[in-house]
Amino acid sequence: MSPHIPPGGEPPADPRLAMALLCLAYFIVIANITLVIPIFPLMQAELDLGPAQSQILLGAFPTIALVANLLLGPLIDRHGRKPFLVLGALGSGLAFLTMAWVSEPVTVLVARAVTGVFIPMMGASIFASVADLFPTEQRARYTGYVAATAPVAQLLAIPLTLLAGNWLSWRSPIAGCALLCAVVLLMALRLPSRTPPRPSGTQDTGTWALVISPSAGGLLAAYFLFSAASFCFLALYPAWLHFQMEDWGTSSAELYAIFVAGGLAGFAGALVAPRWGRQFRHATTLCAVVAVLGALALAAVPASARFFVPQLLAYCAFSFCRAAMLPIVMSSGMSLARQNQRSTMNGLLNAVFQSGAALGSFASVALYARSPSYTGVCAAAAMACVAGAAAFTWSNRSTRLPAPQP
Repeated sequence: MSPHIPPGGEPPADPRLAMALLCLAYFIVIANITLVIPIFPLMQAELDLGPAQSQILLGAFPTIALVANLLLGPLIDRHGRKPFLVLGALGSGLAFLTMAWVSEPVTVLVARAVTGVFIPMMGASIFASVADLFPTEQRARYTGYVAATAPVAQLLAIPLTLLAGNWLSWRSPIAGCALLCAVVLLMALRLPSRTPPRPSGTQDTGTWALVISPSAGGLLAAYFLFSAASFCFLALYPAWLHFQMEDWGTSSAELYAIFVAGGLAGFAGALVAPRWGRQFRHATTLCAVVAVLGALALAAVPASARFFVPQLLAYCAFSFCRAAMLPIVMSSGMSLARQNQRSTMNGLLNAVFQSGAALGSFASVALYARSPSYTGVCAAAAMACVAGAAAFTWSNRSTRLPAPQP
């Protein structure tokens, strides 16, 4: 029995405003993940944070956000995307403003924890809004536009935060996030209000209904494996890469070029992925192919450890695959969910990504301690990619999703 495919939404009165809003909101979501890390030493020194307070500062957001992503999705589906985009931008902006303004350590820690509630309100509404606001045949393309914001945020957020923190104050990049939230708030207020359809009495639209669905559950499992593979590789890759500089005889500027090139490759991957759809009959088949290509790129990393240009190409290839996966998975997830399940699916995918990232990072630390050559790390990550490809293929046997159209 084929899954319920919700009808495509009607385009908003101003598609450019809607795209700008969703892209900027997603930029905030991604930039916030690493917001504290570059300025952590400055915050620790000025606020005189002890070990326990430092752990709270670094761990409060991801811990609370993981739970919030699971709980908020059904609420957003019930009450609509616009109220939570507005509330998420308002609450996040006030939390950032509080962090940038006050000097009391406890207040700063509480404000950081509060972002773990309000940022997921935006995060679980973004890709669901794409499905609501744009027709089905355009969904993958617009999802790709929003997803392309992620590599841009990753490329810009850390260096800009470092520069602003060192030249001005650690408070300045946080205040900048508050300003961006204010812009999102004003733009979200102009979005059309759409009342989500109410489920029938026999319709189970909760989180558990999606998890146990063979098609959606398979997609979630596959995305978890691919996320774990990505962060198993990425967690300590900069540290390992630093040790290769002596073999290459390169400067720091050339080393940074690898990450800049990777960010640009990721941007291209997010934009190109929907266009690959015409080469494949089903979206999850495309996901499996991307996962296998990612595994091949990972295998090339330790093999090219002594050579700068091949290493740059291997990292760019993996960055391309990683970024290409997001719009395909999100578009597929929205197609599997009913209209009143889209934010639940969005939140589940976010939570799966965070869980996979945590597991992958822990595995990276353990494997790197045993194999400083990074061969063990890349081998484990590549195997997880292949397992993810198998899970995508299995989910494809349960549901035949149409491939995203360009």
